[in-house]
Amino acid sequence: MADSHLVPLCTSPDAEGRGLRLHEEGVAVLHGAKLATRKVALVGVLYVPEDDALATVAERVADRGLFLSSSAVSVAEQDASMLLLVLRGVNLAQEPFWGSLLFVLSSHVVIAKNGPITSSSFQAALPFLAAFNQLQVGEGAVDPDRNSTLLKEIAPRFTWGAVDLKIKDMNGCDSASTYFEQQLAAGSTDGQMLLTALVPARDCVVLKSNSFQTPEDPHTSPKLLTHVADRLECKSFFGRYLNGTLMVRLMRSLTHAMAAPDGAPVVLQRVVTNVFAAHWQELVQRAFKSYCDMIHARLAVYEKAPITAEYLVDVTEKKLKANQSQSNQQAAVVDAGQGNYSVFDEFGNLKKHQPTEDEKGDTWDENERRITELEGSLEDKERQVKHITKANAEWGRQEHETVAQIEQTHAEQVSSLHGAIRSTETQIESALAEQQVLYQSTMQATRHTIDTVDKVADKGRVVSGYLERYEKAHVFSSRWRQYFYVVKHDTLTCYKSKSNYEERGPPFERPISISGYSVERSRTDELKIKLVPPEAGHQKLRFRAPASVGRETWMKRFTEATQFTTR
Repeated sequence: MADSHLVPLCTSPDAEGRGLRLHEEGVAVLHGAKLATRKVALVGVLYVPEDDALATVAERVADRGLFLSSSAVSVAEQDASMLLLVLRGVNLAQEPFWGSLLFVLSSHVVIAKNGPITSSSFQAALPFLAAFNQLQVGEGAVDPDRNSTLLKEIAPRFTWGAVDLKIKDMNGCDSASTYFEQQLAAGSTDGQMLLTALVPARDCVVLKSNSFQTPEDPHTSPKLLTHVADRLECKSFFGRYLNGTLMVRLMRSLTHAMAAPDGAPVVLQRVVTNVFAAHWQELVQRAFKSYCDMIHARLAVYEKAPITAEYLVDVTEKKLKANQSQSNQQAAVVDAGQGNYSVFDEFGNLKKHQPTEDEKGDTWDENERRITELEGSLEDKERQVKHITKANAEWGRQEHETVAQIEQTHAEQVSSLHGAIRSTETQIESALAEQQVLYQSTMQATRHTIDTVDKVADKGRVVSGYLERYEKAHVFSSRWRQYFYVVKHDTLTCYKSKSNYEERGPPFERPISISGYSVERSRTDELKIKLVPPEAGHQKLRFRAPASVGRETWMKRFTEATQFTTR
């Protein structure tokens, strides 16, 4: 198809859409022997040049409009023939009906544009979507939401051909389709919003301009043709597909309706229904004419004339004169007759045949022989019927036994499965009970351990026990460290561990007097205790008790220690 040339199908010499005409070259392709009765799928192709090149392209193209590929490609998966429909030399911003016509007729539309995809790219390539959105699909009054839903079914599959798109321009996307969807959702132009709302099936493919035969002919790219053929789905119009003949009729009706000067709304269902009705009426008329021609060819011309005695005499005389003119002067009518073997009587009626006695005897013997053969054949058939009946009975008995055996095996398997399920359920319940007992035992041991950790030695004014102290590890991090603390009167001494304290080892840090400090509870954690110094410059201490019971004990002892000097 890339090597086939384009022929004009529907063009217009002016920008106002006047003078639209269908060309015989394109119509002849669709009326060809292979396409007239075969399902046809059109692939619309539109190349969008840069703004400064648009006028140059329009000047270079003599005819403006739709061009059709001269040969078709068979798509076996769709049982259809694929043709390219290329739109050339048209300014879609001024003539949006060309884009709408391309969208309605095509099963797949490809729009090719150079460079990265931007909001201005959508606006330049799709200015006709607003006009396409105004098309009325169904008959009668249709609400906008329902009409938009019907337009989605009419809309073709859409492919954006990004010509010479580079990977560095794809914003880090792994595929061209992902980049296309990202750019489509990023903007808010009319083209982007209408494309998102009306065309659900869409993708993107990267094309190389050096694969085009000419810079403005992306339809010659082998990659594009392969991409389209692999994803082709033949469009149906209200449940019916179009062949080449119907496509020509539909195009003629649509171009007339869309380019009407009165601006009347186009109702697609009405146009398509009229096209189908006219086509079927023409087929019926052709079939009727062919039938009449065939009947007339088989029937000879017959002129009814009365046969009288005068007519017979006249015919005989003419015959005799004709014979005499041929130098047959001795010709005469001779009636030799057939004697007893004549099949007609003297009045010209067909004689009734009277069989002889010998003929009657031969007929009787033949009938008896025939009866004997039929009786023998009947006996053979009866034996065959008995054999077949016996075989059917045996097969029925075997089938009944097989079904009974299968049902018994099925019942045994079901019973076995039920027993296995009950056994498994019992084991699961036993395991859950054991797990619950183990959980209760573990909880008791944990509570005992916590109570042991939380235990605080209270001996007069001396209080000791483990506390976690808040420390700064780095500039942006912190941690909690556990130490063994001893409170005696108003002095707080820190040891590395309980064993270090019991062995009378040196303190981990210098003892601190907490007299005058204020004791505060944390509002976010019930285990935290804060010791706030009375003056600025002293160290603020934050502790975390192992359990809530231990915190209350420490709160009480810290409060007594801070008030020691006031007593």
